[in-house]
Amino acid sequence: MSNNGKGSTPPPQPMSLNPEDILHQVTVVITKNNQSAILGDLDNLPLLLHLLSMGVDIVGGLVSHRLPQRIIPVTGPLPPGTIPFGRAGR
Repeated sequence: MSNNGKGSTPPPQPMSLNPEDILHQVTVVITKNNQSAILGDLDNLPLLLHLLSMGVDIVGGLVSHRLPQRIIPVTGPLPPGTIPFGRAGR
């Protein structure tokens, strides 16, 4: 795959889950008064942390499919007059 964003793979489709297939669940919520909370098995912290880390991996994969693929990291100094942000051609 080239870095121009063409020919990239589509994002993964969400899994179809039945309620009886779910063994453990962790939910992160934001309430109406802007408070955050975690709902899940709070007595089993290793499981809670494992499920949250898996959620971060899933979200990272989704974000990587949404970000433009034309971003090229620059490891050296830029030439004078170069604008290091914005879109090409604008």
